[in-house]
Amino acid sequence: MQDIAMTCKMAFVFSPTQYEHLERKRLEEEGTNQQPALESPWDEERLEIWIRPDGSSSHRSSCRHADQASRELEQLVQLSTIDLNKRYILSFLHVHGKLFTRVGMETFPETARRMLMEFRCLLQRTPAAITHTRHLQLLAINMFTVANTSLKVGSLDPDCRSLLQEQSLQVVLTHVAIMLERATQLLQQGSPSSSPSSTPGSSSPRVALSDDLADLLPALKVWTDWMSCQKRLWMPPPSPCDYNTSVKGNVWTTLADLLTVLRKLNLSDVTFYKEPGEDRELVTLPEDATLASFVPLLGAPQEAFYVQLPCDRERARSYLRISRIQFFGDYLCGISPPYLEFNVERKRFVSLIAVCDVESDSEKEVTYDSGGGGDDGGVAKGSSSGACLTSRLQSDEELELGDSLDDQETPFKSSEEENEIQKLWTKKEQLRRAKEQHERQHACVQAVLQEHRSKQAAVLEIRPRYLIPDTNCFIDHLPLVQKLVADGHFYVYVPIV
Repeated sequence: MQDIAMTCKMAFVFSPTQYEHLERKRLEEEGTNQQPALESPWDEERLEIWIRPDGSSSHRSSCRHADQASRELEQLVQLSTIDLNKRYILSFLHVHGKLFTRVGMETFPETARRMLMEFRCLLQRTPAAITHTRHLQLLAINMFTVANTSLKVGSLDPDCRSLLQEQSLQVVLTHVAIMLERATQLLQQGSPSSSPSSTPGSSSPRVALSDDLADLLPALKVWTDWMSCQKRLWMPPPSPCDYNTSVKGNVWTTLADLLTVLRKLNLSDVTFYKEPGEDRELVTLPEDATLASFVPLLGAPQEAFYVQLPCDRERARSYLRISRIQFFGDYLCGISPPYLEFNVERKRFVSLIAVCDVESDSEKEVTYDSGGGGDDGGVAKGSSSGACLTSRLQSDEELELGDSLDDQETPFKSSEEENEIQKLWTKKEQLRRAKEQHERQHACVQAVLQEHRSKQAAVLEIRPRYLIPDTNCFIDHLPLVQKLVADGHFYVYVPIV
């Protein structure tokens, strides 16, 4: 805990000016005079056509951003592991420094995107450049930041999330999605071992867990504990945010992929018991001891597991972590509405948190991928799975209420009582219809928002005459401002206050 506290302190006293100074120095060493591209991610979804007063024009499109991202990735690949690790730690501290100080948030999306790209590139290195202890420290800082950015106003709904907390959640979930993706890759690359301890006749081979995978499992297990005790943070799920880290899908799809691979493993050579007994030993996980009394994890599930001696203690710990990850996957399949589902036909887990557009002649509906039926897994249509579940629950409640009323009926029931009951049923039906209409309207709003997110690049035609640069333009781009004045195409206004 002392190491984690020290790392947190370093993250929050780190000055954004130091980061910008070091970033500018790095660019100068690489032989470029360009400033770091800290544009909004919305810029990547539009094409701007700037038309000068003389009729000439210039284009600014997302292609430039794609080329820049590709160049950044090539530069990261060429860096040594030590240099890449230093750059990532610097970016990580800068991102969490922004979230803690709430300063410089206008450049937060691009800074977070760059940090996550560096993290993903660092995880691809072999041997692993980040130890299991460092993974726990990084995750602890992420969890602390999410808790620190929560709303402090007690009068608001406890399920409300602040904008800063939403951004913190997006960062930590993308961070974990990268780890889940890497863990899946390592499991798929692992070669089955022909150990004699494998269960005879089992179709699932026993897989040797690599050291790189062993470094990821403790942090992933802690993440599932945190998610289990902080349900209000991710239900409903945070708004989707594409940091363009080249990860396929989000944290839910990567978790589904990992669960699919884990299901194929043979873990039967270690059996866990919930009761102590003769020749049984308690399995203790170092990460639980390290993060004991850590406030975001105080509500985490605590359960003791024992193994029969003799056994490989390290393998037992790894298997216990895997079983806890699988337990969390089963939990996501059982909540309402479910986040994951096991497709029996395809024999894989699928994410239900996938909102896509389904166009029809009359309306567009928000759909949840059910993973069943059809060649592509099938799609369950409706306003939302929650609405469908609500309808089913209401039907069950009506049946139960009707049975209860029937049981209470007596042959001496007066007509006034019957009229009162009928009025109650009518009122209930009106409320049910009003709720369904509200859910349909909400689904339409979500469909419009999703359509906007998935649209092709919007074309903006801009015909400027007057330009008003702010103070940062004079500080960072004074030569360009001088060039604009010299060209004479625009009226450049200089603020004097």
